Amino acid sequence: MNADSVFEFKYRYRQAVKFMIPINSRFFRKGVFYGVTTEELFFKPDAKSEGVTFFDRNRFEIGGGYLITDDIQVELTYVNEFLPRDDGNQVYNTLAFTFTFNNLFTNLSRKIFPKREQDQEQE
Repeated sequence: MNADSVFEFKYRYRQAVKFMIPINSRFFRKGVFYGVTTEELFFKPDAKSEGVTFFDRNRFEIGGGYLITDDIQVELTYVNEFLPRDDGNQVYNTLAFTFTFNNLFTNLSRKIFPKREQDQEQE
């Protein structure tokens, strides 16, 4: 939303690097705690719309997570977001609590439409 309270649609290019390391195991699996950090950069091709730079914002994230199951994980992270603007830079510091579901549709379809043992043996 701009200063006149009008919503404007803008394209942004995002590039992120994420690093995760297990703490109490060598592998990621159920019951494992892990550390996580992310560095994400945002760029906007239409730089003249707000601000004079092609660089739009930088988001840094650091924290930890836990794998509840092999496909469900939860993370608590500190997020620092920096936005360079003409009228003064903006900095946001927040806590993020994230649930992640891996293989969601595959796992749901297996529960909704279980294969019979005969079908599994033929595959």
